[in-house]
Amino acid sequence: NRSVKNRVHRILVDTNSYKEIKNKTAKSLPKLENVIEELNGVVKFNLDLKQEGMVADVVKFISHHNLERRVLIDSFNHEELYILSKALPRAKFAYSFNYADKRGLFSHRTLRMVGYLTFFALHPLWPRLVKVMAKRKPFVPAASIYWRAINRGVIDFFHSRHIPVYTFPVDNKSALERMIKLGVDGIKTSKPELLNTLERTGSSPARTLNSWDNEEV
Repeated sequence: NRSVKNRVHRILVDTNSYKEIKNKTAKSLPKLENVIEELNGVVKFNLDLKQEGMVADVVKFISHHNLERRVLIDSFNHEELYILSKALPRAKFAYSFNYADKRGLFSHRTLRMVGYLTFFALHPLWPRLVKVMAKRKPFVPAASIYWRAINRGVIDFFHSRHIPVYTFPVDNKSALERMIKLGVDGIKTSKPELLNTLERTGSSPARTLNSWDNEEV
């Protein structure tokens, strides 16, 4: 149900203007600039870039709001992240990985050919695929990895190369505890109350909840 709902939301966003989305959902939708104006100077920000061709807009937005030292940018489009890292040298970046790559043998096009259900049945291979994809990259500043594709081998692979590992989307307690136990450097969740629960019970070391050079976010 969640997957279907996310797909519907993605189609709604991709095919409609801001005004049309607001009218169709009958909700008050904040823009990114509203969030920045409200919270800038209070928190740091993680921008997850979903669409291609946004490099110029992202540079302009971050420069205008003086966010370069307060933002972590991640995307599955590693080429655009590399360009952004040159334009915004003081910002932080994370290359996103899941069970498929943008192109090549492990691309989503290949998965459509063999069938997603078949590939999902082979999920024990996902951690190995992440390492294969990462090895093909000339430079990985940080890795943001789908939580089901993380195991001890993946953590050791990146940490041995001094690359921090972030994970997403960790929205249940068992997965959260597993990621903390594995020693990830940052956790993305839409349920921050889970983190608060673990902190209260003493089962969550503070460093595992911080995704910013061990600074609190």
